[in-house]
Amino acid sequence: MSDIAIFVLKGDIKLQLTVEWDVELPSIITTLFCNCSGQHGRFSVVGESSLRIDSVTEADSALYTCRASNQQDFVDAHALLRVQGNV
Repeated sequence: MSDIAIFVLKGDIKLQLTVEWDVELPSIITTLFCNCSGQHGRFSVVGESSLRIDSVTEADSALYTCRASNQQDFVDAHALLRVQGNV
């Protein structure tokens, strides 16, 4: 059995938000998802906007940022994932 990490975004779906997940890994910043569904490697969107990482490893330790935005404003939320040792 492999371990997973899930970052949950809670918000009002009626606001018609655009949701974008970014991760800052050593020397790169990459956008993982922008309002898409399905899977990208071990990363997937759960529900409307939550980020799921399957088979987490120490290399996944990073700062993850979720930006929810609409035509009027945006808000960022940050989560630090630390994976230590064997999982």
